[in-house]
Amino acid sequence: MVLAAGIGTSPARAAPATLSPQEADMILQVARAGAVYPAAFPAFGEEGPAVRRATAARLAARLTELDAPRLELARQGARSLVSAGLLNTGRPRLLAGIARQASATQAAAPELVAVVALAVATVSAHFDPASDAAASVWLNALRNLPAPDSRFSPLTTRRPR
Repeated sequence: MVLAAGIGTSPARAAPATLSPQEADMILQVARAGAVYPAAFPAFGEEGPAVRRATAARLAARLTELDAPRLELARQGARSLVSAGLLNTGRPRLLAGIARQASATQAAAPELVAVVALAVATVSAHFDPASDAAASVWLNALRNLPAPDSRFSPLTTRRPR
């Protein structure tokens, strides 16, 4: 499946915005993880749990709000996560991989921030997919969590005995 939508506010300026199947799946995987971790994402007046709002249709709708450079950043970020072997992995491995990428430099790479911003906007209409604010907060929190292989990790649901 190639996810496509128009970019721009007028038909004359609209250009097709596409994500490859892997890019779309990666962004939706990030959206599902962020919808429940580190806590359930608030509803902000929307129906159902946020994880159920991580759909291809909602992602396609939010793509229409991105300009071409921002879309390209998100595509690059999704490809980077796929290249790191994070597509279709379990949540702990995905979160640890995102944390590693976010921690690689002083500030998270703009491509990673763009992926997370689009993921956040996919599960909540309350957020702008072109804004870094919510994505930066989530990534900064993720960067500061213990490593998934530590004795107690918030990436697991139970404490060691």
